[in-house]
Amino acid sequence: MKTHLAKLAAAILIVTLVHVKCYGDDTKFVEKIVLTGVSSGGLLTVDRPTFGATTLFVTNTHGDTAEIVIARLADKINQSWRDENRVADPSAKIVSYSGNALELPALCAEWATAGTEHGFGIPQPPKSISGYYNVTTSRLVLFWKNPVRPYDQVALGAIRSFPGDTTNCALNLQLRSENLGGNSQCFYVYGKTRGVPSSVGLIDVSAGAQEELSPFVFYDNVMPNWSSWTDTTLSGQVVYEQGIRPEYVPTKNPNFPSQKAFYQIIKTKNSGIQGGIWRQFLGLRPEHKYRVYVRLNTLAMDKSTNDWSLSFHVAVNSPNGAELSTDQLAGKSPLPDGTSGPMAGQMIHYGPDHTTQGTWVKSSADIILSNGVDTITTWLRHSGKDSTGVGMDWIKVEDLGAVIKNDKAEK
Repeated sequence: MKTHLAKLAAAILIVTLVHVKCYGDDTKFVEKIVLTGVSSGGLLTVDRPTFGATTLFVTNTHGDTAEIVIARLADKINQSWRDENRVADPSAKIVSYSGNALELPALCAEWATAGTEHGFGIPQPPKSISGYYNVTTSRLVLFWKNPVRPYDQVALGAIRSFPGDTTNCALNLQLRSENLGGNSQCFYVYGKTRGVPSSVGLIDVSAGAQEELSPFVFYDNVMPNWSSWTDTTLSGQVVYEQGIRPEYVPTKNPNFPSQKAFYQIIKTKNSGIQGGIWRQFLGLRPEHKYRVYVRLNTLAMDKSTNDWSLSFHVAVNSPNGAELSTDQLAGKSPLPDGTSGPMAGQMIHYGPDHTTQGTWVKSSADIILSNGVDTITTWLRHSGKDSTGVGMDWIKVEDLGAVIKNDKAEK
């Protein structure tokens, strides 16, 4: 599976993240970030996945020293805090720094990194985080996939830490203050390697459903949980971008997909080349029917005079949960259920004669898992010469119940 990951810079900034107590108050902690080396250049975000309202960005130039980057981060965070709290004193601050070390208040939440800056040696984020909540037992189970290079440690938000090869966990919410019921709550997972925090995988879980509702800045221009794919070995033929809504109101806890700050943009450069993004949903229940929802936008493609295509697909995986190949995502090889061709697994298709006219359109399709199968794959496929871009901002998977029980009820 080809991924859209740039090579790490030869000179690497190392981020060391440790907990230290705030002076005079043992109930408060800060995250201490220590950078060494020089910047590879690019956008850097240091942010809390579900806490606070402002997502902070700084742009670095190749060769910037750790001291320059630390000072830039501190100035940006302090200025944002003064603006939000209407603090007029320009010397007032919420974070401190000295040389190449920055101290950030934890405020009961972990901090994560993202962006296109590779000088930090940020490990790849976990993918395909999925969740299931049992209302009867108040038990939440989460699943995810780690990158090939293992972490030293995996963290479930600020709740728990696990060995670096952990790929699932369970929480008894009766022992916690949360009671999901009909509400959804965001859970996020990230890894650490040599103290360097990754970006996050996150999922909003409710009774019988899971969705990507909470926003977080993208890692390498691909949204959390997803991986990129293309059927060409030529570089630069498929472009991935992080879109930002112009009407976006900063919030980490949106109630609707339209309130999400960020959305995925994908562009293709030449006809005959396909690309997109994909993810799995893990730990589903065999012999259950699931409804998959997605929101797509053809953006300005209705103005294109070239032949182009945007489609979204869903397929059951084989019983061993093996990932689909690039040829399967491209419609060149049969899917595990035997269907083949460009329309295999297709939920919705857009092209020159059928566009969303620049609006976000929700589509859905049902899929049934056979006995022994607990994983599905969802993917977006785009092609076209000189594409100005297509968009995706949300996906939801809803458990409609056991197929056998539904059949009996119908009778």
